[in-house]
Amino acid sequence: MLKRIKNTNILVHNYEDAVKFYTEKMGFEVHQNFPEQAWVSVIVPGNKEHIITFCLAEKEADKALVGKQCGSYVLFILEVDDCAATREEWKENGVEFDGEMVTYGQGRFVIAKDLYGNKIFAGDSKFFK
Repeated sequence: MLKRIKNTNILVHNYEDAVKFYTEKMGFEVHQNFPEQAWVSVIVPGNKEHIITFCLAEKEADKALVGKQCGSYVLFILEVDDCAATREEWKENGVEFDGEMVTYGQGRFVIAKDLYGNKIFAGDSKFFK
């Protein structure tokens, strides 16, 4: 029986740059940092239910996919308490966005870009109800 998805892998060019971006600009926290063992991961603060693991792109085929793993689609979806506040915080931290914040139904969402251009959907908790 299937229970849950535990990890999502993201191809990166550099572990240190990825950790710095996701922690300092987007507010994630380091979960495990063992680059010598090819295991570097972050989590939403305090939530170990879903771990994002950075995978170093070493082969040319992998390097070509960094920032494009999902093509034009979002890489993952984040639920946030307040989309407007999250967007403002990220904007102040230098995060780039793919368009403006959108109101849909009772919630709002925004699509941010990580350091490589991967799209990240962030939506109000209300959006998911």
